[in-house]
Amino acid sequence: MPDARPRWPRTLYGRLVLVLVVGMLVAQLLTGTIWFDKRYDRLQEIPARLAGARIAQALRTLETHPDLTGELSSGDFSITVLGNVAPRSKLTHEQRETERLIADAAARQAGAPRDMRLREVRLYDDDNREGTHLAMVTAEHPHSQFIVDAATLDGHAYRFAVTEGQAGLRQRPAEAFREYAWRVYGLRTLLILLLGLLLVRWITRPLTRLAEAAKTLGSDLRAPPLTLTGPNEVRAAAGAFNQMQQRLMRALDERDELLGAVSHDLRTPITRMRLRTEMMPAGQERDVLRGELAEMQALVDSVLAYLSAGASPGPLQQVDLGALAIAVSEDQRDMGHDVACLVEGEGIVAGETRAMRRALGNLIDNAVRHGHRARVLVRGTELTIDDDGPGIPDEAMAHVLQPYFRLERSRRSGIHGTGLGLSIARQLLLAQGATLALSNAHGASGVEGLRVTIRFQAWGGD
Repeated sequence: MPDARPRWPRTLYGRLVLVLVVGMLVAQLLTGTIWFDKRYDRLQEIPARLAGARIAQALRTLETHPDLTGELSSGDFSITVLGNVAPRSKLTHEQRETERLIADAAARQAGAPRDMRLREVRLYDDDNREGTHLAMVTAEHPHSQFIVDAATLDGHAYRFAVTEGQAGLRQRPAEAFREYAWRVYGLRTLLILLLGLLLVRWITRPLTRLAEAAKTLGSDLRAPPLTLTGPNEVRAAAGAFNQMQQRLMRALDERDELLGAVSHDLRTPITRMRLRTEMMPAGQERDVLRGELAEMQALVDSVLAYLSAGASPGPLQQVDLGALAIAVSEDQRDMGHDVACLVEGEGIVAGETRAMRRALGNLIDNAVRHGHRARVLVRGTELTIDDDGPGIPDEAMAHVLQPYFRLERSRRSGIHGTGLGLSIARQLLLAQGATLALSNAHGASGVEGLRVTIRFQAWGGD
């Protein structure tokens, strides 16, 4: 299946930088014609001045000897007699500048201004091919042909066709173009890119903080609120985010208070019912009621345990993960469970000992309840628990950590539980900055079933 993701930068940061750089380049391309205009004027300056001087010399000769037009003509200089100078046609900016150069050179050569009217100008490259912009960036010896109408002091009009070059000078248009491209495009692009990286980073930093806070909210609802900094729009978004966080916290607190109150109040009638059950005659009915009341009591205790697991732990301390795992495993073995623990390397982590012991106890107890054996392995700051139970189907893997979720086969097999064991352990671990992940083990530790992987924070205190 083809990748449907966009090809342009996927981050706002990258897109803003791209807009700045591309916008600058497009603007520069639109104004880049200025360089070509200046280059055209430079290439035409020497030929135009030479043509003006040559025309002035011919005019001075024709003013005294008007019959010498044929003798003055040559291969690159021709003279045509006109009745009068035709009205001036509309010229482009480049042509007006060329006409000015020709007239200025003619006035200097003749000692007085002459009526000069440029009719046509053509630029040729080194191979004598007529060119425009291409010749300005490739030709080293370009030459030009000028068609000029001029009049002598006594009013006789002539048309001159003059071809002039660079007077032996070598033009270096490629070097000039490279210098122009580097200074105008290269350096400017680097400057815009550096400024863009700094400025866009400054602009998008509040959005990055907002995104990080949204990610943190999923695992730590009571994270500190966002500071209201940045542009007005970002400040408004941060304020709305803080309000949402406060509403969620109030809703969860109210839910926890309600569940806690209900669970606590249920203990009293359950206790009275147990007392009355004990006074019943021995028999199957009393045994059934005992089991039902025991299950109700376990459910109430689990709810209270789940609510207390979400409370903030005390200050994190330095904990020897290997020693704690060995101690919890020994407690399980004392209860008759088949639990083995192996510690590889020293693992000093940050945690709260009582909460960690409770979480590990829940997880190992869950392992031996659904299997027959549990194998605990500690490697540095990582702890794994493998059991030889049936594992968890892939489609249910994402749901088993949710409160009150139980697999259907557990219900059918008669395994008692409230669906809160894994949730309580996860809450306890998250409160200490640890992570819990589930996967199906495949005999790596001698058993094959469910694998629980816990990664703790390494101790960084003094």
